Amino acid sequence: MIVALARDEVVEKLKGRRPLKDIGQRTKDIEQTGLVDEVVSGDEKLESWEVIGKVKPDVIALGYDQEGLKVALEKHIQEEGLEVEVRVLGAYEPERFHSSLLNDKK
Repeated sequence: MIVALARDEVVEKLKGRRPLKDIGQRTKDIEQTGLVDEVVSGDEKLESWEVIGKVKPDVIALGYDQEGLKVALEKHIQEEGLEVEVRVLGAYEPERFHSSLLNDKK
């Protein structure tokens, strides 16, 4: 499994704030889980979709709060004639791990 992490600047554009952890720390955190084969940085520009061409995924899994991204991504996939499945994952224990709860602990 390859994880493409949104760059800090892209997160800021999408959410109106920078991520709590920079991309280097987020990369390290994900690599340390041992659950992924590789972590790559996402695109520098929002909706450029360059990482899709580099990684060539069969399936793209998005976070549960990424419905808007899903719509834009599916449009791009259709326009480019790509054979990529897009799935939106469910929230994992949101009562424990939602970012608003984690942010309050800092």
